Amino acid sequence: MKKKVFWLLAVSVFACSLIEAGVVAETDVSSPVVLGTDDAYEPNDTMAKAYTGLTSGTWLSDIDGLGIQADEDWYQINVATGYERIQVKCTFTTAAGDIDLYLYDDQMNSKAYSTSTYNDTEEVEFIAPSNGVYFIKIFKGDMGNSYDLRWKGLPINDQYEENDTQLTAYTNLLQGIWLSSIDGPGIQSDLDQDWYRINVTNANYMRVLAECTFTNSEGDINFALFDDNGSQLSSAQTTTDDETIDFTVNFLGYYYLYVWTNDKGNPYDLRWNTLAVATPTVESLSIIGDAFVEENKTILYLCKATYSTGIQSYVTDPDLWSQNSLNATIDSSGLFSAGSVISNQVVTITATYGGMSQTKSVTIQDVPETPVSLAITGPDAFVEIRSAEYCCIATFADESSSDMTLDVDWSENRTYTTINNGLLSINEDIYEEKTVQITASYDGIIYAYKTVTIKPVVDYNTWSSLEGLLWSDDNDAPDDTPANDGIQNLLKYACGLPALSDCSTSNLMTIAYDNSNGVFSVNYKYSLSAGADAVTLEAVRATSLNVPSNEWIIDDITYDVTGDDGLYEYRKASISLGGRGFIRLRATQPPSGGID
Repeated sequence: MKKKVFWLLAVSVFACSLIEAGVVAETDVSSPVVLGTDDAYEPNDTMAKAYTGLTSGTWLSDIDGLGIQADEDWYQINVATGYERIQVKCTFTTAAGDIDLYLYDDQMNSKAYSTSTYNDTEEVEFIAPSNGVYFIKIFKGDMGNSYDLRWKGLPINDQYEENDTQLTAYTNLLQGIWLSSIDGPGIQSDLDQDWYRINVTNANYMRVLAECTFTNSEGDINFALFDDNGSQLSSAQTTTDDETIDFTVNFLGYYYLYVWTNDKGNPYDLRWNTLAVATPTVESLSIIGDAFVEENKTILYLCKATYSTGIQSYVTDPDLWSQNSLNATIDSSGLFSAGSVISNQVVTITATYGGMSQTKSVTIQDVPETPVSLAITGPDAFVEIRSAEYCCIATFADESSSDMTLDVDWSENRTYTTINNGLLSINEDIYEEKTVQITASYDGIIYAYKTVTIKPVVDYNTWSSLEGLLWSDDNDAPDDTPANDGIQNLLKYACGLPALSDCSTSNLMTIAYDNSNGVFSVNYKYSLSAGADAVTLEAVRATSLNVPSNEWIIDDITYDVTGDDGLYEYRKASISLGGRGFIRLRATQPPSGGID
């Protein structure tokens, strides 16, 4: 059975103003996107006409500007001996038109390709069987969007292989010598890893300082130090250029530097030294313990020191602790004793050790006396399918107040309701409006009361009867507008409006522009009494008012719930200001209850 759909026109996404209910005026202030027609590398539409000036490591944009994908673009590259590892990267904006990337040999055989549909980058990597001429093809939908392109010829591996395991580690990297000075840089390109053995021989120099230098944009590299038993001692895994390890070992002998990551084929250099182990110094202190303590209570604070070696440990000292208040004391063990206060008091405790100091603010909390009165706050009404939260605010003799929701005893006077720590819930279905009295009490002496109305969920037929609507012979009552205001009954039902009262567009929704975030929004409320299955209320959009009703869609509309008072859910439907079109508010009733 076909859904029954009802509409209310809101406003254009671009500069539109609401003249009256159902009427929209608009002014298109958007600018068209201008795309290129071709670039400076034409004609390169075939392999035979491929552009030949793109050298290894050079971005196309640095030669004669960006490329433009208005037709197929071909580029010839020359791969040198010893540099047969080919990497190609193409960058563009997918939203302006997708681009695909292919690599061919000189016999027109495809060797690698990248054809994602959601990335702004396409990349391929291929190890060529020999040096020679290869070709890059850029193509897809000829949308005229711009792109940049770069290729690299890299060594397949370095001169220190095979050093892919700890057992086969390269053994001639001497202290203080850069790897590149031995036989060129290392290449992080194999599917295993690179291992280098070092030898710590002087008991006075047990601090190992190792450096691995590289360019992160060419491919991240990670770095670690292992002992002779294969246990990792330290690692450096940042996402910036270069990695450094500074670690003090415990024994003389062999250790291993381990280089690994994602095999991008980028070069790196490596050097290590041993340094004298310095006496650790205190670099910082931290105080551990609560920031609040009730009056006349005690609490223990601890002090943790961080040393120059990176080690952390708790410290003690007879002169470690001090504090600045007459309302408290703290002893040499860190035991803080709060005295009596008539209002909250802030105390500063200080830990001093190893030439460093640290402070912490501690609030001594005044414990209120027995309240003189209670008051319950919360919604006066809510729908039976929901629950409602209530707070109990206590007032004291000094006219101060405090939230005592979790400290009072809660009760209610109906069998179909339950209240626990201020949360009022419904135990069973109700079929008519009912009331319940909730009570908060303290020590069985002071009480507060609140009467809460619970409204039932009603279907459309029941609502129409309660509103005094007369059904038409063809059962089209949801279409009717008995108040002659142009707003159908079903919309009023969904928004919780009276059927026979004259309403305007602003009774259903308001509009707002957020130019800083580029968003246009429609704010409206949904009646929780309608029930989750009784009616759907949603915003829909179209690019023209002439689009048939069944072609208005919800695509690209973002929904947020901005409030909920127990009777209504307040919603916001938003769409980007980056296009033009219209938004309507649509109420839809499922094909049930005798309504087609």
